[in-house]
Amino acid sequence: NDYLDVESFVTFSLDASNSMDYIKIHDIAPKQKDKFGSTSTEYFDKVKENIRKLHELRENRGSKLRINIAYLVFNENKSEEDIEKAIGLFGNYCDVIRFSIPQARNDGTVLDNYLGKDRNLFLEKLNQKYSNNPKIRILTHTHMISHKTTFKKCYAQMFETVVDKSGNVFPCP
Repeated sequence: NDYLDVESFVTFSLDASNSMDYIKIHDIAPKQKDKFGSTSTEYFDKVKENIRKLHELRENRGSKLRINIAYLVFNENKSEEDIEKAIGLFGNYCDVIRFSIPQARNDGTVLDNYLGKDRNLFLEKLNQKYSNNPKIRILTHTHMISHKTTFKKCYAQMFETVVDKSGNVFPCP
């Protein structure tokens, strides 16, 4: 049973510590209802509850599933308070919370005003603050990687999928 030795994980792209930031960062139309009657202001709480329920299910079944949280840091969600709140909300229900800033754009556009002029210092401060927390990972160099427009060497596209805010499944972007 080789499949039992393969690590299984799910990563939630959270990127927020509150409903309003979640709506803005994920570009969700405000006050719009989905086909289930939920409004955008309810989405963040639904995601929180789903993560909690998944954690509970994992614990009850003794599963080895790893639950990961990805938090892309933007100008809207970069405050120390936002980051602390996200850790407080989700730290007990996941194995890792990964903080990073978006990678360099494929089209070469430079994001000068993004997180201020010194993104490296911002990331290094986060890294120092949380270096002793085994659940927190700070990816410090993702924004420095230059992209090409082809993904011929990206192996993640073979196994990673995206589940969007509406539950649709897509291949790795």
